[in-house]
Amino acid sequence: MLVALSGLAQNMAGAPVQVSVQVSFHAYLIPEGAYVPAPADMFIHPILEPSIPMHAGDSVMIDFFGDGKKLSSAKAVWHDATPHMVPGQAQPAYILPPQFMVPNCVWTNVSQGVHVVKIQAHGLQGFSASAGPVHFTVLPPIPPQPPVGTHALTGKQRPAAKPESVKVFRVAPQGAYEVVGKVTARVSSTWPEGTPDALAEIREQAAQLGANGVIVDNVNHSDGVPFSGPNKIFSIPMIRMAGRAIYTPPTQ
Repeated sequence: MLVALSGLAQNMAGAPVQVSVQVSFHAYLIPEGAYVPAPADMFIHPILEPSIPMHAGDSVMIDFFGDGKKLSSAKAVWHDATPHMVPGQAQPAYILPPQFMVPNCVWTNVSQGVHVVKIQAHGLQGFSASAGPVHFTVLPPIPPQPPVGTHALTGKQRPAAKPESVKVFRVAPQGAYEVVGKVTARVSSTWPEGTPDALAEIREQAAQLGANGVIVDNVNHSDGVPFSGPNKIFSIPMIRMAGRAIYTPPTQ
């Protein structure tokens, strides 16, 4: 999901280039006034739209500002339509449209508090235009969320087992087994990186019922959104698992 808001551009009438700016956090374009958690690396994206015909090599200088201080400067250069060739093929794979190749600026490790981003573009035919401001607030880091699980006995309780002895099944195993109960696990992590933690938690819950196996019936995950609006409530990544704790008699 992308939520975008360009900083308002202050362009001169008849300027050769119209200028706007966007700011992104963890690959999401943030809206004006967004809240983001520390640590915060903010990507500043200039957008240049020509108002007159351009020629290859035409360039515009862009100055990036954070909280009124210059962060960096870079040159945006106009490129005519360019074929993208694949080695060994006679025809281009696709044609890059004519456009400004625009540099980005990364404002790293932005401190907690309220901040503002602006850009200034200048140089082509003596023009000058600014874009912004885009405001955002960096809040303290989101505290770690420990894994959470549940278990409910529906069969015979046995002495608690060691979690590492609980086998995980994606489908019901062959042979006889007894359903001991229902188990769930929830971890605050991205998919699939957090899968091992979710499996460890669901095995822990099954072990408390004295099970020696767990059939994972359902897995779902949500990506979350790494910024918040005025409510300052963040949607964090989540993995959820649910299954059946089982007991398989030892083989004779």
